[in-house]
Amino acid sequence: SSLRHPGQMSRTVEDAAILLGVIAGHDPRDPNSRDIPVPNYTAALTGDVRNVRIGIPKTYFYERLAPEVESAVRQAIHGLEKLGAHIVEIDLPSAPRQRDIFTQIATPEAYVYHEEHLEAHGDLYGADVRSRIEAGKGMRSMDYVRAQQARWIMKTECDRVFEAADVMITPTVPIAAPLASRLQEPWGNSPESAVDSLTRFTRAFNITGLPSISVPCGFTANGLPIGM
Repeated sequence: SSLRHPGQMSRTVEDAAILLGVIAGHDPRDPNSRDIPVPNYTAALTGDVRNVRIGIPKTYFYERLAPEVESAVRQAIHGLEKLGAHIVEIDLPSAPRQRDIFTQIATPEAYVYHEEHLEAHGDLYGADVRSRIEAGKGMRSMDYVRAQQARWIMKTECDRVFEAADVMITPTVPIAAPLASRLQEPWGNSPESAVDSLTRFTRAFNITGLPSISVPCGFTANGLPIGM
């Protein structure tokens, strides 16, 4: 529940802005919803990126990338620079801890949410999903608290980043979409499985709660989309 990061899928950035204007705003049923005016998101779509400070993480987010993904993202960054954006180097030193932090928070929270349904209708859950949820039952409260403390450190690092940058750019995922039959296999020269790689970059922003968008920035030689 504390990692909710809802959003929408759309064909264009303008459509995303229109949809965000509908779903944003105060909801009295949501304790995490702030009672503030909803900006006019579409009015901000001028296409002018002059003097926008774009932060590029110097570690973690540009490590262990498929070559086609790295090339497409780097070319997109270069294109923004040619349009007048300023590229600045940033660092998020806690990012490599994101997987452990997320697991220690998400797993017990998921179990609490599903506990009643598991007891009443556990047979309706897929075995893979049920085993992941039930893992939260045996997790220690002190580890949950430590993960929340580490999460606060990650948020503090982001606050410092945005003193120097207006936005940051990372690849959305380090690889192109894998075949479903090969999700559990390592990719490239890495011991990391394909399925584990898919949330390696995005998970950090669930933890920090930063607003994020994935924008297409190219295609692989096989025609698969690449996002940043």
